[in-house]
Amino acid sequence: MLFSKNKGGKIKFIQAHLKESVDYTMNPCRGFYMIHTFTLDKKPDINDLEWSVDRKARFAMAIVNISAAGADPLTETHIGYIRRILNFFRENEYSIIFRAVYDHEGKAMEKEPENFKTVLTHIGQIGDIVKEYDDIIFVYQGLLIGNWGEMHTSKFLKTEQLEKMADILRERVGDNVYLAVRKPVYFRILHKKQLETATNPEDHMGLFDDGLFGSYTNLGTFGEKDKERRVTGWSNAWRREDELSFEKELCNNVPNGGEIVYGDEEDGGLFRDGNYMNSALVPKFLEDCKTMHLTYLNKNHDVRAWELFKGVKMQGSGVWKDMSLYDYMGAHLGYRMLVKKVSLKTDNETPDKVDIDVEIENTGFARMYYDATVYIDYTDKNGNQGRVSLGAGLRSIAPGMSMNKQGSFDAGSGELYISMQRMFDSRRIFFGNESDKEGRVHIGTIEKK
Repeated sequence: MLFSKNKGGKIKFIQAHLKESVDYTMNPCRGFYMIHTFTLDKKPDINDLEWSVDRKARFAMAIVNISAAGADPLTETHIGYIRRILNFFRENEYSIIFRAVYDHEGKAMEKEPENFKTVLTHIGQIGDIVKEYDDIIFVYQGLLIGNWGEMHTSKFLKTEQLEKMADILRERVGDNVYLAVRKPVYFRILHKKQLETATNPEDHMGLFDDGLFGSYTNLGTFGEKDKERRVTGWSNAWRREDELSFEKELCNNVPNGGEIVYGDEEDGGLFRDGNYMNSALVPKFLEDCKTMHLTYLNKNHDVRAWELFKGVKMQGSGVWKDMSLYDYMGAHLGYRMLVKKVSLKTDNETPDKVDIDVEIENTGFARMYYDATVYIDYTDKNGNQGRVSLGAGLRSIAPGMSMNKQGSFDAGSGELYISMQRMFDSRRIFFGNESDKEGRVHIGTIEKK
């Protein structure tokens, strides 16, 4: 509590109880998503999409199978269909993960074009569409090829082919959309010129992993050998420990996410053998999630894992004690900004002016990959509502770290609230604290005499 006297009179500040919420925070570009798959052989059914999307999350993945184009470029009709899909998500204020594919049934070798030039034409057209919708597309996954677009079982996996496809995407999509490839080794192949500095990529390329925890190698995402160049080289897969170390550094700057797979015991699955089966071993699992900086996960894939998580209770103390691991995961995927402490100071030389200092901690698994601005709502000396910006910079708060934001305003008696908005579109972002429906956290009361 602050109690001081200046030329404007006595000012008392009573800090509110900054209670953490256990509710799912409906924030953009993070959390659980559902997949919606479309083909270009018929007009997308928006009515079907209307009832099937998750209205609570406002986060989704759109997979568009473009194989109907065959050996020809995408037609204006095809492009119109894709725009129709993306317009729905834009109009409903969704953030989306977008993936264009030739196959969504595990038959890429049959569905992919015979001519690589066709692939390059298609990926250029897709890149232009992604650029057009860069206000809603958070991540563009893959390079169009492979079973389910996952960059395996394809005719076009030679290094020079991957490089050509990636170069076209880099040129077309611009700076607002993150790219993602299926394995760390693909990332390294596409960043050979950067070598050891590749983990801060200028092309905003991250990872997606649809084999998370399915086996010791994440179902082939990782290799089984040491990372030393003399053993495997920069362009080969490394063993799990080395790849996780690589992901920890890389995905501190770019997003990572995908699908958790329960895994069969004979495949070395990390669930059936008991590695993550009980509460005592939850910390190890969560540490891996933090190491990979997981930002988004498919909530409907392999429900065995999610049912397991729903039955495991969190240990320790605090608001998460006895909550399910599933709930904890949902809250901590990606960024989670928590208001930890608020302090006010007065200036005896300036009537009514107060200086505010707010400590904000990121308790999530990853960074906020788009920056946000922090605001304080207050009552001024005339009884009017005012708002002051404490500036941006929240993107720089790494998981487990905190930042102090400061500002000044002329205060009257009234309540203080803090809120934040994404910079490029002013979309509301919720703190991890309990808040009102507008996303404002009550941080204290000023009493002035």
